[in-house]
Amino acid sequence: MAEVGMAEAMQVLRTAKIGRGRKLLYHNVPLTSEKLRSVIDCAILQASGLAANTIVAGGRQACDRTNAVMARSAQKRACHH
Repeated sequence: MAEVGMAEAMQVLRTAKIGRGRKLLYHNVPLTSEKLRSVIDCAILQASGLAANTIVAGGRQACDRTNAVMARSAQKRACHH
């Protein structure tokens, strides 16, 4: 299932354009890590899979998995309140 999500993410990244401030735009909207993660998770769900603990990190924190895991953990805590 991971391949399904990654294929969709790669397609989104291929069609994204570089906008002002060197930000990626997808359909003229900023492409955030959260948006790309939702694309991956939705593709997996549509293929009858279950996405769990998907990590997408762009920018400077992308090379440090700890940052991505900590950010995801903080997001989960915020959603439960």
